[in-house]
Amino acid sequence: MTETPVAMSYDAQPAMLRDNPVRFAFLILLGPLGVYALALIGQRIGLPEELVRLAMPVPVAVAGLSLLSWYLGTRSNRLSVDQTTVRHRRGILSKRVKQIAIPTIKSFEVSQSPLHRLTGVCGIRIYTAGDQPEISLSGLPYPEELNDALEAARRE
Repeated sequence: MTETPVAMSYDAQPAMLRDNPVRFAFLILLGPLGVYALALIGQRIGLPEELVRLAMPVPVAVAGLSLLSWYLGTRSNRLSVDQTTVRHRRGILSKRVKQIAIPTIKSFEVSQSPLHRLTGVCGIRIYTAGDQPEISLSGLPYPEELNDALEAARRE
């Protein structure tokens, strides 16, 4: 006996740029502005040029590593909703999957700040029992589809 596949009604990963465009712009500008500030400060306080040149890759590396960490964090999260379950998959090397049966969901909250509304993303909190959300995730695209998928699954 084979199981019939369940059709996905929502499946998405957080959107990095649309979730936090201010943070993205800051990290992009951190490298060049950090190098410029380092050169300017080094010149004003009289640091040797060799020392300033050695330190110049630091702001670029910090910005690059921060962007890489953020990118991997968004790529390692996925939320999917079908008729029977909500799944939150996390992790790159070690994977974690949290599954919540639709009938056990007491409430859910799809929220959008003004910036999120402008960029077309949302945050979600799913509650089963108690005051703490079972799943909390931000930056998910297609908020209307997510809300509709959860509402439709709860009705079935």
